[in-house]
Amino acid sequence: MLDASEAAHREARRLDPHAPTSVVFTWWARGNLQDVIREASDEMHLQVRALALHAFDRTAEAADLIRMIEARRSRAPVLDRVGGVVVAMLAGRPDAAAELRATVAVHTDPEALYLYGLCQAWVGEGDASLETLTRAVEGGYLVPEALQSAWLAPFRGPRLDALSALADAGRAEARIAFEAAGGPALLGA
Repeated sequence: MLDASEAAHREARRLDPHAPTSVVFTWWARGNLQDVIREASDEMHLQVRALALHAFDRTAEAADLIRMIEARRSRAPVLDRVGGVVVAMLAGRPDAAAELRATVAVHTDPEALYLYGLCQAWVGEGDASLETLTRAVEGGYLVPEALQSAWLAPFRGPRLDALSALADAGRAEARIAFEAAGGPALLGA
């Protein structure tokens, strides 16, 4: 429910112009990468910003951001690990695929798994990517349009189509629950 996510972001920013939100993931799913680049500035979102810069072939800027990520270690070990994976991937290091596999093995967050699945596709690990994306959708990442990413183009076929259908069906159920719980009224929709 990407519209609801954006509405929640707007409402949070109306209440506090500096309130942190995760709207960059919504924009990524929609392919609004310019918005990701503009908004992603806090520590948790720097990796997503680096990926968006890379998607626009803004290599020099992505490299600068990578250097900053490497130099700046967070207080959260998971962010260091994720930053390390993105750094390896964008630098084209041969160990990037193995680092992605190791990270995926210990992660359970569906949204993170979606991004890792995309990254696996980008480094050419199609089967691993589809397995990770399946975990993401089965875990609750119900965003079929995100499965249309250009990074997944080489892996289009029945397996990805089935996964998109599963995400679409799950989102329909989530929308019913959201509306029944009064979600639209909370967001002024």
